[in-house]
Amino acid sequence: MSFKMYICNKIKKWLKDTKAVTAMESAFIFPVLATFLLGVVDVGTSVVINTKVITATQIASDLITRDSIATTEDINEARLAAEAALIPYFDASEFGIDIAGVLFVGEEALPAEQWRDTFNMPANTAAIAQTSGLGLENEGVVVVTVEYRFEPRFAYFITGDILMREVSFVKGRDSAYVDRQ
Repeated sequence: MSFKMYICNKIKKWLKDTKAVTAMESAFIFPVLATFLLGVVDVGTSVVINTKVITATQIASDLITRDSIATTEDINEARLAAEAALIPYFDASEFGIDIAGVLFVGEEALPAEQWRDTFNMPANTAAIAQTSGLGLENEGVVVVTVEYRFEPRFAYFITGDILMREVSFVKGRDSAYVDRQ
């Protein structure tokens, strides 16, 4: 028997053998299924955290616009409440909040930043331009931006950190403009 014929016979025998087919199929499919499962965990966590970021923005803006004047104590209370909204995912090094008071000036009601408090993130200066058309002369809005940097547990090597950002534009409850003391 020639070497070529020997190899051909071995290949034919190997192709007809079905004993290890299930093990081979499982070996190929298991990593794919495990990857999908871990991906679903990361996607679910990111959806929950993004919802909490939206809630944090709404809570902070609601607390600041209660009165016509926002004090340092009000700002700190709003920041702490926004942080609490992210529990159990809260990590102080990944959380940032920017709060700005905008007054509409002149007959054209052009937005002008009057005050700003920022914690652990760069100021969201682009949000001021987005307030154009939201009020009349001598009215104003409070712009609250919350950022949270989410690090996926399993998909980090694919996505890296995911920056979640939500911006809220709110008018004062009792006054046309919320000033800063």
